Amino acid sequence: MTRAEKYEKIIALRDLYGCSGKRIAELMGCSVKTVYAIINDPDGSKQKTRRERYRGTCVDCGAKTNGSSGYNAPKRCDACTRHHTKIWTQEAVIGAIQKWARLHGKPPASREWMHSDTDGSYPAATSVYGPQAAFPKWADAIEAAGFPRPTTGTRRAA
Repeated sequence: MTRAEKYEKIIALRDLYGCSGKRIAELMGCSVKTVYAIINDPDGSKQKTRRERYRGTCVDCGAKTNGSSGYNAPKRCDACTRHHTKIWTQEAVIGAIQKWARLHGKPPASREWMHSDTDGSYPAATSVYGPQAAFPKWADAIEAAGFPRPTTGTRRAA
């Protein structure tokens, strides 16, 4: 379904049937945020303009970088990133996690890791864990580096 078709359906559900944003999201199988984003920007032009504003210039070739990450635009364009991406082995990832722990006094949380690399000395999170990375899960990488396996959420064992 195109964005224009989604807009028409959302407006019909809202105006003809009196559905709330939450109910529209349930019926359409998307988030409430998406519903209101489409209502406020039916053709996506505002989003496109915003992303263009965030695009930077590649430090290697001068091409435009991806602007979808907001003000944290990457330093390299997609082509140069692929060319410069280092393949991180499990041993290298473990070494980087241990280096982090020495510098910070504790192993990194995944959210800290994602925003920490200013000089390229840490592997990207996608190189640490995921389907084609050194480890299947973040917790596996932390555990392999010799630290207690991290837990998520606030659930407690009964």
